[in-house]
Amino acid sequence: MTTAQSARRVGFHAALVSDFRQPATLIRAAQNAEAAGFDGIALSDHPYGEWQPDTWTVLSYLAAVTNRVTLSPNVIHLPARNPVVLAKAAATLDVLSSGRVALGLGAGDRKYHTGMRSMGLPTAGAADSLAALREAVAVIRLVWRGESPVTFAGTRYTLDEFIGGLRPAHRIDVLLGAVGPKALALAGEVADGWTVSRVSIDELIEKRRILDAAAARVGRNTAAISTRYNLLGRITNGPTQGRFDGPPDHWVEVLSELAIDGGVDTFLIHFVTEPVGSTEFQHLTRHDDTASQYRLFAEDVIPAVRDAVQANETRKGTIT
Repeated sequence: MTTAQSARRVGFHAALVSDFRQPATLIRAAQNAEAAGFDGIALSDHPYGEWQPDTWTVLSYLAAVTNRVTLSPNVIHLPARNPVVLAKAAATLDVLSSGRVALGLGAGDRKYHTGMRSMGLPTAGAADSLAALREAVAVIRLVWRGESPVTFAGTRYTLDEFIGGLRPAHRIDVLLGAVGPKALALAGEVADGWTVSRVSIDELIEKRRILDAAAARVGRNTAAISTRYNLLGRITNGPTQGRFDGPPDHWVEVLSELAIDGGVDTFLIHFVTEPVGSTEFQHLTRHDDTASQYRLFAEDVIPAVRDAVQANETRKGTIT
C-alpha cells in the first residue's frame, strides 16, 4: 500500500491510579494491559492523597516489570516538583527503559489547592500557574539537551550555568493537561500533545480549534500535536449503561467517533468493575481485577477502531 501520508495509528494506554495499599494489584494491571496489547501505561499523580505513593518511583518499578509499553504520568503535578529534577528523572527512566517515557505535565488545578496547601506546596492563580508551566517546559527541554553550562532566567525558575543536563534515550514528548482557553493556547505553542478528560465531542472539537489557532500563530505544524483523551469506563457483555459503559460494539462506535470526528490520537482508559456514574479519577482508591476487560477490549475494540479510522482516511483520499 502506498500512502499520500502515513496512516494514523490510534494508540490505547491503560490509565491507572496508584494505591500503596494494593501494589500487587497495580503491578498486575500494568502487566495485564501490556499482555493484552495496549500501547502504554499512564499513571495518575496526586501527591497530596493519602493513598497515592510517589508516581515516578512507581513508574520506575513498572518499567522493570514490563518490556514494551510506553510509561507516562497522567499528568505529573508540576507544583510538587522542581522542573530540573523532573527532567533528570524522566531522562533517567527513559535511558533505563530504552526510550519508553512520555511526560504528561499539569499546572496544578485550583480544585486541588486545598490538598496542595496541606503539604506546603505553593498555589497560584491560573495566569501564574500557566506562566510557571511555560517556563518549566523550557527548562526541561534545556536539561534534556545535555549541554553545559545552561543558563535560564525566568520569573519562577532559573538556571545559573547549570552543568548537570542529561539526554534521554529518545525525544520525549511533553504532553500538557489542558482544559481552559489559555492552557489550550499554551499547549498549542509549546507542547507535543495535550490531554483532556471525558468532554463531549463538540467540546473536544472546540478546544482543539483553540489549540490549533495558537499553534498556527507561532508557525507550528498543528498536525504534529497529538490529542490524548482520558476516560474511565467498563466494557461488558451486557447492555449499554452509559457513554463508556457497555459491550464492545458500543465502545467501537463511541471511540471511532472520537478518533475520526474529534481527532483523538490516543485513548487513556481506566477500567472499573462497577457502573461508571460520576466517579472521577482522583476519587478512585482501589484497583479491581480487570484482566478480562483488557483482553476483551484488545480483541474486540482496538482493531475495530483502528480499522474504522483507516477506512475513513481511505475514503478521504489520504491513503491510496
